[in-house]
Amino acid sequence: MSFQLILSNHQSLLDRAVTDFKIRDDLHIFVSELSGLVDQIRQDIPVKKRISFGLYSVLKELGSRLYDVFLIKELPVFNISAQIFDDLNIGYSVRGLALQMISIHGLENLDEAWPYIQKGALSDMWIIREFTVGFVRKLIERYPGEMKEKYLKILETDDKNLRRFVSESLRPVRENRWFQKKPEWQLDILGKMFSEKGAYARTSVGNNLSDWARTYPEVVYDIVKKLVATGDKNSFQIAYRACRNLVKKDPKRVMDMLGVNEYKYKDRVYYRKDL
Repeated sequence: MSFQLILSNHQSLLDRAVTDFKIRDDLHIFVSELSGLVDQIRQDIPVKKRISFGLYSVLKELGSRLYDVFLIKELPVFNISAQIFDDLNIGYSVRGLALQMISIHGLENLDEAWPYIQKGALSDMWIIREFTVGFVRKLIERYPGEMKEKYLKILETDDKNLRRFVSESLRPVRENRWFQKKPEWQLDILGKMFSEKGAYARTSVGNNLSDWARTYPEVVYDIVKKLVATGDKNSFQIAYRACRNLVKKDPKRVMDMLGVNEYKYKDRVYYRKDL
């Protein structure tokens, strides 16, 4: 039996909050109630489950429930969500809820949702940027053609947050499992970042490839070989980081490809002389 994140009492509180909001039309009170509900849900998660079900999971599920209640109550979900998200005085958890609802709206109207996705990716708040990375993935799957065009357009800019957003949202996590059947879709975009100059985005690209190595090790080996051959220091750093999973299974092959005598990641060091 799967874990139930939103309990019946949470749903009742949500329904009541939306009903009261429709009657009073007081956004301040509504936001306060939503913030309290997020806190209550997190508090009710069993301690052993809190690593697996963090704030992102709560906002993702609660945002979906809230979106449905808005539709039932015939409230303008997109307009209200946009108003909440644009108010920088509102806490990040409720703004995250709004962003999740905007992304769900985007499944039907990408053009309306996309400017807010970009705002989230550009946010000064790290946690808002992380929410955006997760919530956009449903739109990538729904609109692969359109999203590919938008991502390639983003990569024409030098903004470090936007560039990292592209790489992070394309990591082969569970929400992107459809990549497994079409890896070329993701790699076509990621390939535009293989000589990334900025460390913030460059680290993400390396991590992305490292994740891919779990499923497609030979594909990543081939990419690493090509990156090293360029002689570009930024490409080499991406190649080096891409090997952090590969080195566990074949440290000699990794060191040979990188042309190094040791490979260090965090507190683990592999030495050629020990092989």
